[in-house]
Amino acid sequence: MEVWNLWHAQYWLAGIIKAITALASILTAILLVQLVPKALALPSPDELKEVNRHLVERTKELARANTELASANKALVQFQEQQRLLFDNIPYPVWVYELNTLAIKDVNESAIRRYGYSREEFLSLTIKDLRPAEDTPAILESAKKAPNGAETTGIWRHRKKNGAVIDVEITSCAVVFEGRDGRLMVATDITERKQAEEILQESDERLNLLVRGVKDYAILMLDPEGRITTWNEGAEHIKGYRADETIGQHFSKFYTPEAVAQNKPAQDLKIATEQGRFEEEGWRMRKDGSRFWANVAITALRDKTGQLRGFGKVTRDITQHKKAEEVLERQRKELARSNAGLVEANKELESFSYSVSHDLRAPLRTIDGFSHALLEDCADRLDDAGRRTCIAYVPQHKRWFVD
Repeated sequence: MEVWNLWHAQYWLAGIIKAITALASILTAILLVQLVPKALALPSPDELKEVNRHLVERTKELARANTELASANKALVQFQEQQRLLFDNIPYPVWVYELNTLAIKDVNESAIRRYGYSREEFLSLTIKDLRPAEDTPAILESAKKAPNGAETTGIWRHRKKNGAVIDVEITSCAVVFEGRDGRLMVATDITERKQAEEILQESDERLNLLVRGVKDYAILMLDPEGRITTWNEGAEHIKGYRADETIGQHFSKFYTPEAVAQNKPAQDLKIATEQGRFEEEGWRMRKDGSRFWANVAITALRDKTGQLRGFGKVTRDITQHKKAEEVLERQRKELARSNAGLVEANKELESFSYSVSHDLRAPLRTIDGFSHALLEDCADRLDDAGRRTCIAYVPQHKRWFVD
């Protein structure tokens, strides 16, 4: 019976099942050896309640954190919107370009208005496209040498969409934009300011040429303390000093020793400061020690706020004029003395004339009376020539000698 069972299929199936069951029992025993200690170490119900309580509290904390995170995200979005609003409303053109490609990555509304490009057009440009073609090498060199993290400032030429070229002052700083290194640039249009500066510079150059070319006047500038800051050819011609011998020196070196001892230079500046101007004629000194008579004018120079910036000083050598005036004065005095002598002589002449007139009246009256007598008593015996002589003589002497 057992032999038949050995070769029967059911016998083998039962054996296999028993073998598998035995193997499973062995594995179960092994697992039980490992799991029983752990099962014995499981927390008690109180401990599970405490753990559950902590989990509940942690869940609440996570809920609060999620709420705060949502609020922070909302605030961040609002902040980004505000930043964008501020960026777009900056009154100066601003853009960001990528350092490696020089491509413009963002731009504000002011740049769009000033340069004439749309936002899409701007974002398709590089910073090279904003410059005249001849400036491209300088732009590349400048971008290459731009220090990391440092703010830089420079004056460049920019070209608008319509082709107009303007002068701008660029201020830039390093930024990280969308995870890439870049630079933020602020452009200030200084075209009008630069033109005004060029006009002012040209005017200053013409004025300097005029001042330097004047040789009859010493024209110089003083700082508020009286030190010389400018010098012209007229000053060198009149005073004998070169510019390098006077710039930085005090202007009191042109005064006489006695005037310096009396502190006159400081007094002159004080008057100019208080009254706006000081002018006089007086002796001044040349480099060789000689003196000359000068007309000196000192004018206080103030800025728009009224702050004293220095003095303008103009000196003219009028030595020859003074000598001519002295000669004229001597001649005037001599003429006055001569006039006084003539007046005295005229008085003596008048006295002599009166005396002579008085002494001659008596005989002339006799002649006059005799002429009347001849005309009255002897008119019939006088010829025509005699009568005419008597008639002409009588009125003439009456006009001369009758009181």
